Amino acid sequence: MRFIHLVLRPVRFCGFVCNWLARLFLKFTIMIVPKSEAYILPGIMKLYVRSFTSSNVEKRIRRIAKRNQVMIISRCKWDLGFLNCALVNHIVALMVYCLFKGYIPKIGINEDKDESVWRWEWLFTQPSSRLICDSPQTKHVSCNRAIAPYRASLKDVYSKGRLYRGWSTLYRALLVLSPEAQSYHSHDRYNASFSAGPTIGILLRGTDYLKMKPSGHPIPPSPEDVGRVVVGLLRETNYQNIYVATEDKSLLDRFSAFVPNDKIRTNERLYFDDLYYRTVDNDGVSAVSFKIENENYARSIQYFSSLLFLIEADEFVGANCFGGMFVSFMRHEHSYLFNLGFYE
Repeated sequence: MRFIHLVLRPVRFCGFVCNWLARLFLKFTIMIVPKSEAYILPGIMKLYVRSFTSSNVEKRIRRIAKRNQVMIISRCKWDLGFLNCALVNHIVALMVYCLFKGYIPKIGINEDKDESVWRWEWLFTQPSSRLICDSPQTKHVSCNRAIAPYRASLKDVYSKGRLYRGWSTLYRALLVLSPEAQSYHSHDRYNASFSAGPTIGILLRGTDYLKMKPSGHPIPPSPEDVGRVVVGLLRETNYQNIYVATEDKSLLDRFSAFVPNDKIRTNERLYFDDLYYRTVDNDGVSAVSFKIENENYARSIQYFSSLLFLIEADEFVGANCFGGMFVSFMRHEHSYLFNLGFYE
């Protein structure tokens, strides 16, 4: 991979010419060394991500859209019936791969499943619908990958360089809320009764992270650690709202001991800790079932509406996890994620 960086870094991957050179380089390398794509493509895709900036992303995507070509992502496997940020990160990486190949992406997963299984349109619009006017002349091809050759990692949020900016730019360009999700979140915000004035968004991660300590995942801060940071911020700015997103109600209760409770805001959501610790032995929090109607949809929409509050907040403090990474990329600034190392 280092060789790829040395060869292609001078061109800085800006615009059409550099993207064309990268694909040409990949094509001829594979011709010379068959089966080398698995080793070369991740490095090229990393440079491709680094090349995107807020000033060039719209122009570059519009240029791809003019080709009137759609790549359908349908091979991605996801056993859960609901959407979460681990899946979104997986699909964003596949969408970036489609762009690299010269196509506008369309998420075609679960189109043949019943309505209880997650659908992209529960939360986001299709890039193909926004950017291309579908016609008989539109070329449709299937994405031949179930896993992207390169995707954002939980360590990328700690680097505020070109790679972080590239992922942040692509996340915000490709992930656009659906009208249904916008309507739900507006109603959610009304019910949360925010006061006028600035807001701190807090993300606390517990349950399976604390119980299972999954290898390679970030070690989450305690509510007390987060509380001490928030107390310091309150001394600097008169924040009127402290919004807390968590799946673990016990962490919210511990955090509440550190800050004025009249400033704490929460939204309608399912808390997992009680059921998780009582009913799940050796599995993730996704194994919890509430046995409610439209549970997969409820879990998806409540989860992402909570993250939207964090994105909209004036300041964000929280645990690094796929939800924290999503919020950090979508905010692009004014984010503080704890760096306490990773589980071995």
